[in-house]
Amino acid sequence: MTNAPVTSGATPASAGTACHSSDLLLQVIMGPQDAPSPSGGKGDFYIQLINTSTHTCTLYGYPGVELLDQSTGRPLGMKDVRNAASSGSGKPVQQTLAPRSSNSPQTASAAYVQFDTKAPGASAGYPRAVKVQVIPPNETQPLVADIDNLYAKSPADDAIMVSSTTLSVGPMGGDGVPMPCPACQ
Repeated sequence: MTNAPVTSGATPASAGTACHSSDLLLQVIMGPQDAPSPSGGKGDFYIQLINTSTHTCTLYGYPGVELLDQSTGRPLGMKDVRNAASSGSGKPVQQTLAPRSSNSPQTASAAYVQFDTKAPGASAGYPRAVKVQVIPPNETQPLVADIDNLYAKSPADDAIMVSSTTLSVGPMGGDGVPMPCPACQ
C-alpha cells in the first residue's frame, strides 16, 4: 500500500473494543461496471469487513485499499483518496459489529471504492487485479481477498482492469453501500 496505516482522524466515544484485523474477514464484491468506451469509464466495488470474533467490536474511519496485480500478486501502487461523499451521510459513521455467531444482522461494515477503467478492447498495457488488499481503520495488518463479481459470466470477469493510479475510497459503514453479506450466512 502506498499509505501508512489509515486512521480516521477524530475517534468517537468508544462503544466497545475496536475491531482488529485478526477479528475480521474481508469480502470484496464488484458491482456492475459501466460499459466503458475506448476512452474509458468508471468501475466500482465495495469491501465488506465481517466480525468473525466472539466479541462485539467497533469500526470507524477509512480503510486503506490496494489492488494486487493479477500476474505477480504484488501491489499496483494505487493511491487511495478518501471520499466522504460516497457515503450517504457524507461522513464516517461508527459501526458496532456483533459477533458473527450471535445471528445479528449487524456483523459487517462496508466501504465503497471507485476506479477508472478501460474497455477490454483498449486494455493493452493496463494492469489487471484479481485480489484486493485492505488495512482496516486504525490497524496496520492487511487483509487480502479475491474479487467476487456477482455479475460475472465467467471467473475471468472477476479481474479489475485499472487505467489510473487512484482509488476513491469511502468510509467504513457508508450507508449508501449495499451489504448483502453472503459470507455471513
